[in-house]
Amino acid sequence: MRPPFFLVGSAVLAALLPFHTFGSYAGTAIRMDVESLVETADLVLEGRVLATRCVEDSLGQIVTDCEVEVDRTFSGEHRERRTLRLPGGVLESGRGLMIPGLPSLRAGEDVILALSEAGKTGVRLPTGLNQGKFRIVTGSNGLPQAIRGGVGGALLDADGVEEAGAAESMSYAELVARLEAAANAKANAEQR
Repeated sequence: MRPPFFLVGSAVLAALLPFHTFGSYAGTAIRMDVESLVETADLVLEGRVLATRCVEDSLGQIVTDCEVEVDRTFSGEHRERRTLRLPGGVLESGRGLMIPGLPSLRAGEDVILALSEAGKTGVRLPTGLNQGKFRIVTGSNGLPQAIRGGVGGALLDADGVEEAGAAESMSYAELVARLEAAANAKANAEQR
């Protein structure tokens, strides 16, 4: 009998490695600024998570399908609605898969996501693990704030020094301006 919930081991992580395009290992990622996220991501969007559903994919891997109403696409093909497939989750049976440093999405959340290209089974990973998800919340000043990270995992800086992935907050307006500038720079570079 399988345990009701387990942490991903190196064998499962190795099976997921073909689905990502960023440097990571067992919940550790290279520290990425906003511009690096856009440059590395296949898709960067803003939207509201409408629903999530954990299933087993065609390969028997546990994944979570997240229905997102897309408000804006910074980079990648725009669609008004997307079903994003992320690795991990907990099935109704209680069996699950948890990947250290990988953020989860919850129904009702307003988010900005930077995501890898979809793999063979449609799985995408947030670029830079939890760095690729920004929750949009109302700050104490009544203005929207973007919050990322702070849940598990570790980050490596340019010198290879490991740090705990602390939560980071910035104004929504600043984040959007940086995302738009980075997406424009990426589009211009691709046209050359």
